[in-house]
Amino acid sequence: MDNNDYQIRMANMNDIADVYKHMLALYESQRVHYESSKTPDPSRLREIAEARIRSKTNVVFLLERSDSILGIIVGQISKFDSRFPTYSDVVGIVSEIYLVQEVRGGDFAELLYDKLEEWFRAGGVNSVIADFFVGNVHSRRFFGRIGFSPLSERVYKEL
Repeated sequence: MDNNDYQIRMANMNDIADVYKHMLALYESQRVHYESSKTPDPSRLREIAEARIRSKTNVVFLLERSDSILGIIVGQISKFDSRFPTYSDVVGIVSEIYLVQEVRGGDFAELLYDKLEEWFRAGGVNSVIADFFVGNVHSRRFFGRIGFSPLSERVYKEL
């Protein structure tokens, strides 16, 4: 795909259906590929997408070509997290990244991340974490390639 064929832009309320569709595809693929993953209830994903777009501490960036959304990245700015060696007041969290099959393997994920990092820096963030499911080697490889290092392992228990 030629660089002139796409743009990266911030999602707005008119994009809810597309953001929901990509979040649903992401979490459905997680359920299929990673048996240990616990994913959001699909019936709540539209509500979650809307909340993320409306929030001042969350952002959704879209990879778009013509009238077609090819991918999303979702980030949020959160209060201090003691796991960080830099002990900053706020941290950035990459919570979702998803690309349609036709654009995977190129540099589009990195371009989306770069746009998110710009937004984080403008918000005073100097440390970023990325969450992905255990066994997701593609995400582990991607985040390692762009400079992330392992920090902790999150576990859960249902009560």
